Amino acid sequence: MNGNAVNTCFNVPDIILTIAHFIDGANRYTLPFLSRTNRCAYITLVGVRARNVSCHIVDTPSLAIFFEEQSRLAGKLVCKSLEIIGKECFYSDPREPESNKALVKILQRIGEYQTLETFSYHAWDEANTFLCLSKEICHALGSSCNSITAMKITAHPCNWDALFAIEFKVMQKFQLALSHRDAHSECGRSVAGTPLQRSNISNFLQIMRQLNHLVLVLTSFRVGELDVAKLHIPSLNSLEITGDNAPIGIVYFVARHTALQYLHLRIGHGHLPSPFQDHHLPELRALMMDIRNTGALGTFLARQHELANVACARRPRIEHLRILNVDKLYYLNERVQPFGRQLRRLDLHFLLRLPVFEGGFHQFLSSFRALVELSITLKRRPDIMTVEGPHAQTLTALNLRIMLRCLSSCSTLKAFHLHDPETLPLDAEDIQNLFPIPRSLQFISWGCYSGKQVFRVSHNPVTMRGNVVPIDLPQRTKEVVYDWRNENTLQSDFTL
Repeated sequence: MNGNAVNTCFNVPDIILTIAHFIDGANRYTLPFLSRTNRCAYITLVGVRARNVSCHIVDTPSLAIFFEEQSRLAGKLVCKSLEIIGKECFYSDPREPESNKALVKILQRIGEYQTLETFSYHAWDEANTFLCLSKEICHALGSSCNSITAMKITAHPCNWDALFAIEFKVMQKFQLALSHRDAHSECGRSVAGTPLQRSNISNFLQIMRQLNHLVLVLTSFRVGELDVAKLHIPSLNSLEITGDNAPIGIVYFVARHTALQYLHLRIGHGHLPSPFQDHHLPELRALMMDIRNTGALGTFLARQHELANVACARRPRIEHLRILNVDKLYYLNERVQPFGRQLRRLDLHFLLRLPVFEGGFHQFLSSFRALVELSITLKRRPDIMTVEGPHAQTLTALNLRIMLRCLSSCSTLKAFHLHDPETLPLDAEDIQNLFPIPRSLQFISWGCYSGKQVFRVSHNPVTMRGNVVPIDLPQRTKEVVYDWRNENTLQSDFTL
């Protein structure tokens, strides 16, 4: 075999990348086995694994050694994504100094090559545990400030100053979860961090001129601790702010971003200080909200007794609503139903489950004509005896059939999602010969106590009945920055 033939034989990057998806990282024999069968494949696969890395903080010393070896062998280090899973109360762990030092070394080494595009630093539970992000780690992270485009950070106030001093000028998606509760018990600092109102968080965010998707999670903040009135991010397209209390100037801050298309505001312990007006956010297409904040966000929904054509003319671009903690059918009839001819996606999360089993709910469903996806989620009852009584219903195959019958006139519906954490899995035999159903329906997903089932729908053109087969869909790529629009959707699997 001549040299050109050998080179051609080993020049198979697409095949190698395909193989890489099936590599079991937990099996220490896989890569050595491949090294004996094809040294080129082994080197390529190791390189692929080095590009997208997820690592527990206690394993960073080993990761640092791996990266050094990769840099030595390849003459470069192409790490594009790095996820560090932190450890609660890590300051009391004897491994903390070595692990933090190794992470600093890793970030500095990656920063030399300017390849890092996504970075996340969070605890195992993603949101509820906040971590101490040392100044040294922040400074090392700054070496990639000109390459990182997406980042997620959960942090105590202990070293906010060091984080907020970094200028991430090419950042496009950013999720920042901050907690103002005492960090001493979890990160071991004897001195409290800088109060948020005296930090430079506004300047920190405003420097991100390319930022289009921002998620702010504010936990344990008191009223008046954060002022966003003067903050303006020119390219902002999607915004999510959740917290116990509303930051000062939040309505003005949101409203001045007139190009905003996707919005999620949820304030837990209080109401937004003032309502949005009809002229605010004319381009808004999707809204996620808690019904407790209806007073401030009501302009993006239909008004009481408002005609459907008036509501649609006032908000002609609204096409996706996600409503949390629904407890009354009356609310849906007044606020959501008038948009029946233009909504393409509707996600309803019920605080109480009784409205779903009322006859009026079926009539509500029949009013939608343009839906592509519909999702209905029931909340697990913390105390069945006191919340709704012991005989409150759970979803069954019969409920599914009835709802599909009500939706049969919606000729655009492609996916229908039902989730009840108290119900049983479905037997495919129980949902055969569905009639009538939307002719466009392609998927049914069923969430129950044991997980999620997905069924593909096939239609008999003669009998007009639908039959289902259970399927396994490929696992979605994990997002660095949370985007609520990508939940309860199978859009990427639709056929045209």
